[in-house]
Amino acid sequence: MEPWASLPPDQLLAQIHETLNDGESPLLSDPPRLQRALPYLIPLLPQINPPSLRYTTAQTIGTTHPSSIKDLLFALRAEACTYRECYAGEYLSLIGPPAIPALIEGLCDQDANVRNLAGRTLRAMRLPSPPPARSLLRPLAHFAPPEWTGTSATLQPGDLTAFITPRGLQGSIHPLQDAPLFEAHGGHLYLDALPRADTFRTLLQALGIPTDKTQYAAFIAEASVPEKERYLVQLRLVSLGALNHVFGIYPDASETLLVQQEHSIGDVLWAFVGHQQGYWGTFFADPRAPQGAFGGDDEYAREELAFGLMVETPGIYRIWSRAWLVEK
Repeated sequence: MEPWASLPPDQLLAQIHETLNDGESPLLSDPPRLQRALPYLIPLLPQINPPSLRYTTAQTIGTTHPSSIKDLLFALRAEACTYRECYAGEYLSLIGPPAIPALIEGLCDQDANVRNLAGRTLRAMRLPSPPPARSLLRPLAHFAPPEWTGTSATLQPGDLTAFITPRGLQGSIHPLQDAPLFEAHGGHLYLDALPRADTFRTLLQALGIPTDKTQYAAFIAEASVPEKERYLVQLRLVSLGALNHVFGIYPDASETLLVQQEHSIGDVLWAFVGHQQGYWGTFFADPRAPQGAFGGDDEYAREELAFGLMVETPGIYRIWSRAWLVEK
């Protein structure tokens, strides 16, 4: 067993380099030794050179020890240079389907660099059928089904094709006539790909969104034809009170999980932004960008991520990812 635990950092790094390059007893082809080395090896991955050795090491670790993938994402999160990020994602993507659960979790990480690397890796897998949005966003909330069973409500809270306004159900929104008469807040906004956390929170508060509440139902939809539907993924959060008085739904004890969430409204809205940034990228030239989804020709007009945010009526909040066309 390598006496790595007693070595200072500089000697430890030198020892790891020597071991990785040992032709007679290569660490990466010796599973028992690799298992013992993981606590020392993974934190030092960013310092292993050349980069090809670093990424090959990470790929081998992830392939032989899938439970370590989350730690690999965290260790390589500082690969800030775009081309290195791409290489890291390409190598990690070779781990294949066993990495997907950890990558989905990584997309919802608080660290933007972890989200970015997880998104690059997932997109680099080039899966024939990408995981659905409900699966990708599962760590954020307990999503209710599109149709709430056991209710006679004619309007379902999971029907995200319909919008609720102070004047009732509307197919479109009039900015003057639909202003809430008995509320000071409301409306909808369009945001670019990079809202700041502090300004986003301030914006939520200015719109009267109760950011600290955890009692709400969450609904999700993914566009099948984004160019026509004008969105990529959207969430609707419906407070318990709005479920009652807008939709006539009174959850029973068996449905507690659908309305008692682990994360607050504010946290979920912000985490959705970060998740979509990691999955789609934030620049039109990023290979993850939703190219062609909104009618871009990939030459003179290319898609770049953006967001929409809306207070439909007090207690009903909607956020969605979209794209705008960057023209030459």
